[in-house]
Amino acid sequence: MKTDTQISAIIKEAEESIDALNVFPAPVVLHLQFRTIEVDMVLEAVLEYFDLQLHDLQGRSRKEHIAEARAVFVYLKRTLIEDKATYEQIGKILCRDHSTALFLMRKMQGLVDIADTRAMEEIKTITQMITIKFKRS
Repeated sequence: MKTDTQISAIIKEAEESIDALNVFPAPVVLHLQFRTIEVDMVLEAVLEYFDLQLHDLQGRSRKEHIAEARAVFVYLKRTLIEDKATYEQIGKILCRDHSTALFLMRKMQGLVDIADTRAMEEIKTITQMITIKFKRS
């Protein structure tokens, strides 16, 4: 995971960049300069935020921070990407089946619905990271 200082720097830069976008908390597709965020941007940002490798997400580990990263990826994949992938497609990215992807989405949606501070902060920070990277590309 990123240190508090790194996260603070990312958040500060992102807040300056996305204030006008008002991307959070409502799940929306981010359109910047007529381009759309793609799956690899979401995956890259989640991996960077949680300091993981792709094989960690695709592996069999049930460690809390890895399982949490999977859930955040599924949630952001379903809420930020314009062409919504099926749960089966998302499951394949994570080397899981569709029911796991669906479970993870419902889990994160439940946390968002009750405004869980930790989940909301993770989603907000990763969304900001995606926005910054997207603007630079």
